[in-house]
Amino acid sequence: IREASAHRSYELFLEKIAEGCSGLCITRTHPSELRERFEIERATLLWLSDSKDPNITTIADLNTLNKRVLEFMQKSMRSVILFDRIDYLIMKHGFDEVLRFLLRLNDRIAMSNAIAIVSVDPSTLGQRELSLLEKELKEIPSSVMSAVPEEHVRILSFINNQRKLGRDVTFKDIGNTFNITAPTTQKKI
Repeated sequence: IREASAHRSYELFLEKIAEGCSGLCITRTHPSELRERFEIERATLLWLSDSKDPNITTIADLNTLNKRVLEFMQKSMRSVILFDRIDYLIMKHGFDEVLRFLLRLNDRIAMSNAIAIVSVDPSTLGQRELSLLEKELKEIPSSVMSAVPEEHVRILSFINNQRKLGRDVTFKDIGNTFNITAPTTQKKI
């Protein structure tokens, strides 16, 4: 997904987890901040960092990262892997090495029931690098990500949050919360 921030990637990642996939997030953002910002509860988070933290799994090199990703994919029947800040890996290891890593991983993903989401900020890469990534990875167009109207997303988020609290949601609850009539609520759902 081409984006300056990984917001859309995280939305898709969380959507796939809600659909039953096991989630693995590989990120440069500190995991505690991610859990707070995106309410990520049911995912394994790997922090791309040379710093060591006893409470967080940190990864600094591509070989260890490759091993962890493959182990994760083997444990789950359906998995989704999010790469946030691929530019960090490129700065640390060089584009060609990261591309080789992605090529090997993409082959493994093609043979499994896994999905990889790679968030790419196009301003951090040159045209050659973007072209090579596009040849190997399928771009998810903006139209796919924005196909669901914002109001429907808010309603679905409300239902999801209520379920997390152990509450059943009725049409009346949705109608009262979003100030819409019962027939409109049923139509939207």
